[in-house]
Amino acid sequence: MDIAEIRLTVAKLEGLIEEDGAWLHTYQHGGGPDESAMVGNRAGYLCMALAILKGATTDNPNGSKHLPFDFDYLINEGSDVRFDHLELDEGPRKGALQRSPNFRDRLLAGGCTLFLLALAALLIVGLVTTAKWLAHLL
Repeated sequence: MDIAEIRLTVAKLEGLIEEDGAWLHTYQHGGGPDESAMVGNRAGYLCMALAILKGATTDNPNGSKHLPFDFDYLINEGSDVRFDHLELDEGPRKGALQRSPNFRDRLLAGGCTLFLLALAALLIVGLVTTAKWLAHLL
């Protein structure tokens, strides 16, 4: 990965992406911050991506892992989720983020389990009934 070439591309993109009218709205749609969503227009997403690219290609002279970024101007008032800190970590990936199951997930899993148990019980009752009926015929 050539950081110098990416910086040139970022500089070109800065001239192409307009900030006028760009917006993003972040909110929690479930039980907590692990269930967050973002809605925005194309310019808003492009400006956010550009801000992250600029931060990721900036050299921090003091060795800080903090990425400088500024997209607070994009986030609408009334948004539930804010981005306070972006950190650069060049270490190996620590594993995929696992979403914790919420109440609906647990309810669905429990409902499917009960359905399968009821189906198995009905299958057994049907087989026993069929076997008795056949035995009675013979």
